[in-house]
Order: sequence, then C-alpha cells, then structure tokens
Amino acid sequence: MRLTVVFGAITATVGMALIFLSLAAGTGVPADRQGIASGSINVSRVTGGALGLSVIAVIAASPPRRPTGTSTQA
Repeated sequence: MRLTVVFGAITATVGMALIFLSLAAGTGVPADRQGIASGSINVSRVTGGALGLSVIAVIAASPPRRPTGTSTQA
C-alpha cells in the first residue's frame, strides 16, 4: 500500500513538472515560430513515451533470474 502511494506521488510530480517545462520551452519563442516549438515539444514527448514503454516491455518480458546453485531438473 505504501509503495503505491509513493509511486503515485512521484508520477504526479513528474506530470506537473512536464507542464511547467512545456510552458518554459514556449516562453521567449517568436510568434512566427510558436508552431515549430510546439511541434518539437510534442514530438519529443511522444518519442520519450514510446521509448519508456519499450524499455518497460523488455523488462517485463525478460525471464526471471534464478538464484545461483538451483537446478531446473527434477
């Protein structure tokens, strides 16, 4: 239960930080470049999400490790 609360708090914190990073990235960009800046932010967000998901999928699909000295034969 405690781990779930900690994980939820970390996830919410990262999510809120991304909002402020997006605002900071768009600040100071000339009006004629706002579309390019917005597109770059969205592409990097989607690419990061796909990369993170693929890493999690590889970890989840990997076989569990057995302690040394154990045998698989019956």
